[in-house]
Amino acid sequence: MNLKQSFRAVAAGTAMTAVIAVTSVALPLNSAFACEKTQTPPKTQTPPKSQKPCPKPVVEFTCDGIEAVNIDRTHFDITAHAKVQNATVTNYVFTVVNSQGQAVDTATVTTSALSAVYHFNQSAAGTYTVNVVINTDQGSTKGKCDCSVKVTVKPAPTPPVTPPVTPTPPTTPPTTPKVQAATTLPNTGPGDIGAMFVGTSAFGGVGHYLVSRRKR
Repeated sequence: MNLKQSFRAVAAGTAMTAVIAVTSVALPLNSAFACEKTQTPPKTQTPPKSQKPCPKPVVEFTCDGIEAVNIDRTHFDITAHAKVQNATVTNYVFTVVNSQGQAVDTATVTTSALSAVYHFNQSAAGTYTVNVVINTDQGSTKGKCDCSVKVTVKPAPTPPVTPPVTPTPPTTPPTTPKVQAATTLPNTGPGDIGAMFVGTSAFGGVGHYLVSRRKR
């Protein structure tokens, strides 16, 4: 083997070695491990935000006004109004006090309506204060909301005084004066007297005759 052939042999061996080296380097790329897909690491989950507690519903109950209507001297209609939110009215309690602060009447109107009527009757004259307390299933307005109205009962009218009637004396009709009869016999003279005597005697004789005849 000459030099040229030796050089060729060395060159061929070198090339072969290079191919083997390249092949050995390329093997990992063709291996099964290299064919597996690279797994994407799982995303980090964002922790849930802390939820705020739901606010409690607003509860409200107040007296929305009270009014009085004068029916007559002793009768009044008292109307109370309620305003509620997330609550239910159960009843209305009316209390009446006089000008001295003394309670003279109380009444409870049971209803769930937003208004109630109380019929107040009082004959004694004076000024009265009507208070109302509204009760609900969530509480009462007592001590929280003042709701009142004043009414005035007038004095009873004084009956008219009838003056006494003075009797009128009867009117006496005019009287006609009477003519008095004469108390003395008229003076007719001796002749007339004699004639009267004779007539009287004759009449008496006839009477005596008739009486004596009946006795027989």
